[in-house]
Amino acid sequence: ANIRSQQEANDVYDELTDRFGIPPASVYGLVEIALMRNTAMKLGIAEVKQQGTFVHFYVNEINMNHLIVLNEKMPKRATVKAGKRPCIAIKIMEESAIDTIRIIFNLS
Repeated sequence: ANIRSQQEANDVYDELTDRFGIPPASVYGLVEIALMRNTAMKLGIAEVKQQGTFVHFYVNEINMNHLIVLNEKMPKRATVKAGKRPCIAIKIMEESAIDTIRIIFNLS
């Protein structure tokens, strides 16, 4: 749960492999989710949820600089929803929802 970087994730994989052999795919998924949750928290994202063909990033505050970068890197894919729970919705294109999340996290 405390995985905060790709290097820490790799260390967990190495440790598990040393002790138990090559982990099943589900273990890789759990490590990836832990890394994504911690990355989201660091970026001020309270919740990430897929709804249909969009990934919604619920934030406490909309950062205009992030929106500018999103619109430059992912034109015509970002929608801002202001309200009680502000969120930025990103249209999923040819990549998977998980890959869309990775792209967003790498832009920040």
